[in-house]
Amino acid sequence: MKKKFKLYILLLLLIAFTLTGCEKKEELVTESAYMLGTHIEISIWTDNVVNGKASIQKSFKRIEEIEKRMSVNIKESDISLLNKSAGKNSVKVNPDTAHV
Repeated sequence: MKKKFKLYILLLLLIAFTLTGCEKKEELVTESAYMLGTHIEISIWTDNVVNGKASIQKSFKRIEEIEKRMSVNIKESDISLLNKSAGKNSVKVNPDTAHV
């Protein structure tokens, strides 16, 4: 009986060690930029660094799109155009700007 028990324990340990070796390694990918008047840092854990960097760049691109529409410091932004036309005439803005 003791011999069978030890064999089962040994088998379970072997399976456990084998399964832990199958785990994918994830890496932390971090990139930063100056946008919206501040320092922005995006970090993600990923098992595919190339895809991780692409996701971060996609996020920065979206932030840049928002900044171009909503910045008070960019003369052509929706917000700047609204401020210039306040009380004078209507301004057509992007649906995202109108939603906010």
